Amino acid sequence: MVVTDSPKPPPRRITVTPRVIEEAREVIVLVTGAERRALLAAALEGRCDPFELPACGLRNRDWLVDRAAVARLTRTG
Repeated sequence: MVVTDSPKPPPRRITVTPRVIEEAREVIVLVTGAERRALLAAALEGRCDPFELPACGLRNRDWLVDRAAVARLTRTG
C-alpha cells in the first residue's frame, strides 16, 4: 500500500503486509545506529510478539547491522 500523507514520518512510504514478507523469496533487514540497539536485541534474542514488534517475525531472514546497532547482542553467529 502506498501512503503519501502519513501523520508519522516519513510522510511518503510503502507499507508491506506480513503476508507479503512471508511469501517473499528474499528479505534483508537493515539496522543501523546505536539508537536501534534495544530493538535489535529484542527482535533477535528476546521473547517478543510479532504483532508488537514485527521484526520478531524476521529472525530467520538475513540481517545487515552496523557495529553500533549490534553492540548489545549476546549471541553471535
